[in-house]
Amino acid sequence: MKLRAQKLNGLLTGKVLGALMLGFVAVSPLVVSPAQAQAVTVGTLDEDELADKYTSYKSALDAIEGRAKGIDRQLEARELLSPEEGKQFDALIVKSPRVAADEGALNGLVKAGTDRRAEYLALIAKSNRTADEETKIKQFLGYSQGNDADLRTLSNKLFGAIKAEQEEAEKKFTDNANSIIADVAKKKGLKLVVRKRALVWSDDAVDITKDVLAQLNK
Repeated sequence: MKLRAQKLNGLLTGKVLGALMLGFVAVSPLVVSPAQAQAVTVGTLDEDELADKYTSYKSALDAIEGRAKGIDRQLEARELLSPEEGKQFDALIVKSPRVAADEGALNGLVKAGTDRRAEYLALIAKSNRTADEETKIKQFLGYSQGNDADLRTLSNKLFGAIKAEQEEAEKKFTDNANSIIADVAKKKGLKLVVRKRALVWSDDAVDITKDVLAQLNK
């Protein structure tokens, strides 16, 4: 299982922007009549640029993705550990914090599992295998089958924690971005902020994306 970082899906759909949009749902090209344009001071925001350049958000998600990839690699090694090694692995990987000795032990188990996977792949690629090699393959397959249920449970637990961490980060940065959007809009005297991608055309002069990013990345 792999968890990939997501762009700021929903960053601009929180309560603040919803209020700024005054009920407009900008999901299709928007055409504003001259009367509306005179009555409402409009600003636009490029949510794709905001997602790409909101540095603290990107750093947070990159860190989460890095931990997820590390867990994925460790769990792959867990598949071919012996029952006793598996118990040690399961205890160590959920331990927090881990001291240096714990890290060393966990890394040793990961290496053992990774080496066995490489050995297994090399063995099954051979056209002529000895009896000992056939026995070794059966042993590895036995480990894999025996570890299946525990591995699924552990994977769900670890990636569930990662998902919760990601959702917490999404909320934290979304709330902050919405607050900044509202603040910038008020300072500019805007009554309406719409997504730039939803417009047929807009003058760059009404785009507040850089102003928002300047505040977010301070």
